[in-house]
Amino acid sequence: MSAQWLEGKLVAGVLSGTSADGIDVVLARPRFDRAPRLVALDFCAFDTEPFPKELGARVRRVLDGESPTLREVAVLDRDLGRAFGVAARRVGERYGSEPLAMLASHGQTVFHHDGDPDLGPVTLQLGDGDSAAEAAGCAVASDFRRRDIAAGGEGAPLVALVDSVLFRDAPRPLAILNLGGMANWTILPEELSLIHI
Repeated sequence: MSAQWLEGKLVAGVLSGTSADGIDVVLARPRFDRAPRLVALDFCAFDTEPFPKELGARVRRVLDGESPTLREVAVLDRDLGRAFGVAARRVGERYGSEPLAMLASHGQTVFHHDGDPDLGPVTLQLGDGDSAAEAAGCAVASDFRRRDIAAGGEGAPLVALVDSVLFRDAPRPLAILNLGGMANWTILPEELSLIHI
């Protein structure tokens, strides 16, 4: 299925970073060229929804190094997915003029290493996409980081794509530094190709 069905529709992106201080939600309307290739994201709104208190405490414990049981991991995965979907739906209802067409959910990174010599690249994000879809009432795309690792990347597949769209009109060549839980450089040369470090 082509992504063009999303043209101009209300989409949400959600994630919770390593600070785990809430669920960040952005609303935007994508635009595509005929390829189809994403060429613009028309920003609509941004908000941070607080974690339900008990859920936030469980996330914080895992991020601080506690070792949960498999049962606790499974329940946390489900509950985070539900919370991401609810947060997206609430922000969509607050700022949008129609229901969400799609939700993109990064999830909550609880472990990430892109090159341990003994272990190899490995990553884990919690926040079940199916639970998010049911709570948000729309289609969900999720698990971006693990797919990028499996394909030989470093686990940050969206940064270069989004940077090229958000900074499409900035003079080139251009270097963009993203400071977050990990730092990323995107270099946008004069031609259309991208270099992501």
